[in-house]
Amino acid sequence: RAPEVLFGLPLVSHPIDMWSLGCVLFELATGHRAFRADSAAGLALEMGELLGATPPAYALASRAAQLAPHAADAALEATREPATVSVHLSRRIVGPKAKAPGLRRGDTRHALELCDLVAAMLAYDPQRRITAREALLHPFVSAFMPLAHIAHTAPLESHKLPRR
Repeated sequence: RAPEVLFGLPLVSHPIDMWSLGCVLFELATGHRAFRADSAAGLALEMGELLGATPPAYALASRAAQLAPHAADAALEATREPATVSVHLSRRIVGPKAKAPGLRRGDTRHALELCDLVAAMLAYDPQRRITAREALLHPFVSAFMPLAHIAHTAPLESHKLPRR
């Protein structure tokens, strides 16, 4: 679960999908779930271990009183910047046990770019999380699918379904 769902923040939107994609990419690269907890408290603890302290806005969330002590137990420092999270992820993604073939061969550039992308997808703050458009332009993705032309296109209009 994305932290905004876990903590019960009132506004839930598209950044949740980027969080989910970050978790999927991590699992594809390693063969393991990014967060292995089987409870909300355990998940808050694991998020704190990777991402640092929860942002101040989470203190007002509906489930904050239940989960904040667990997140605080894990967080020895303030909320980590994506570059720091990327370093922590690289310890779990890069290496001979990596599942993605490109990572097994020791292509550290692609592995580090993957870590950077996943870290951007796993930002605590949904407003600071990478967008789908930014992810498509990220060096890790563009190495396999050059999509630079989308940077110059207008945003897609919301599609409205006809009422029945």
